[in-house]
Amino acid sequence: MIAKKLEIENISIEELEMLIRKVTREEIQNVSHSENKNNQYTTEEKMIPRKKFLKMIGKSESWLSKNMRDNKIPFHKVRRSIFFNLEEVLQNSTITEIKKKLRCKHE
Repeated sequence: MIAKKLEIENISIEELEMLIRKVTREEIQNVSHSENKNNQYTTEEKMIPRKKFLKMIGKSESWLSKNMRDNKIPFHKVRRSIFFNLEEVLQNSTITEIKKKLRCKHE
């Protein structure tokens, strides 16, 4: 990776946020294309954002945070965002109740 120097002058917070979002999307796409070219689903499709994952499992934010801290649910951190890979959670989670809910929704 070639390091680039960026000098920022007269840029609004909104413009900076847009740039950060754009770079994050590009990085997620790069990871998805390089990791699983032959897979049925791309990594991006498998990576579930935290809020969507919470809806899928029907649990609270504090419950999820505690179980992530206790290494009971595998997750990925991309910058400050948390994502869950459905297959990894089904294979590695130690919480049977969550596995059952996800299997029903995954099939």
